[in-house]
Amino acid sequence: MNKDSLSDLIPVFLFLAMIFVKIFVVCMIFVTVIVFFYLPVNTTSASEAVMPMVSETLPPTMLSIQDAAIANSEWSKESVALASNTIPVTPFPIPTLAPTPTAIQIPQSDPAAAQTAIANTVIISSPLQGFEIGGLPELISQPFVLPPPGEDSGHHGVDFAFWNRGNKPILGNPIMAVFSGTIAMSDSQEKPPYGYALLIETPLDSLPQNVIHAIKIPTQPIGTVINNKLNCPDLSHDQWNSSKKSLYTLYGHMISAPGFKIGDSIQSGQNIGFVGNSGLSSAPHLHLEMRIGPSGATFANMGHYDPKTTEEDRHNYCNWRVSGVFQMFDPMQLLKPQLVTQ
Repeated sequence: MNKDSLSDLIPVFLFLAMIFVKIFVVCMIFVTVIVFFYLPVNTTSASEAVMPMVSETLPPTMLSIQDAAIANSEWSKESVALASNTIPVTPFPIPTLAPTPTAIQIPQSDPAAAQTAIANTVIISSPLQGFEIGGLPELISQPFVLPPPGEDSGHHGVDFAFWNRGNKPILGNPIMAVFSGTIAMSDSQEKPPYGYALLIETPLDSLPQNVIHAIKIPTQPIGTVINNKLNCPDLSHDQWNSSKKSLYTLYGHMISAPGFKIGDSIQSGQNIGFVGNSGLSSAPHLHLEMRIGPSGATFANMGHYDPKTTEEDRHNYCNWRVSGVFQMFDPMQLLKPQLVTQ
């Protein structure tokens, strides 16, 4: 091929190259439009289609996994803050307390009927409505842990907690009186660590022998030296008549003030309040304590671990918790199906 022929082909090659470049540029523009305009719109619409389905599956009161694992003991001296990403809890409407039931009067002229009624009397009730005593161990989130004498450590009672059982949360679940008795404390103010709490006294001589024998009280001498760092007033001048003993049951972290007054009569199985998260509590649960102490003891209030508590609050708290006058034991010793009736 001569030089004249090659020179004639150069314009053809240039023309084809320009066409190829133009096609390449057009393709790049098309791809750019797809990437920067079309895909974001489709992605947004797809996420909008999915998100409502996800949000609808989240319960409005769900807490973090970390908080769900905690049913903090009330003596921990501090509240555990909820995670910052926790979904706000919907305020729970406080139910109205059920009226105090009227005692059934049995004619004295019919001793046989009286004996039958006594034999069928429920002595111990489950503290949680809707849950049998036999199923309570499954609800324990923190068991009883005996502390050294005089120490406000360990865990002085047993905690019952769950997040959802049969589509029912524990928050607001009715609390029932385990034993019949009289109110020994019903503070209308939320005091740390127990929050809204109720204390019921049951004389030991009103309980059958099999219930009394089931109580295994650890050795804890009255007059225990308070060797921890509690801010306790002087308890040495307190006088207690221990000639007669009673069983005291405390219900802590209620959702609101119980609404009773000292001396009110309570029947076993009676609704006395609702499970809450008051006081030094990191998650809704019922804290249940049982102690044996001198009969006739009453407390106007009880509290500690906060500057807002009064000297009387701390005095009562120290007497109850660490003085040794009121001797604690594991409530699960009495929450057994075989002890429910006489």
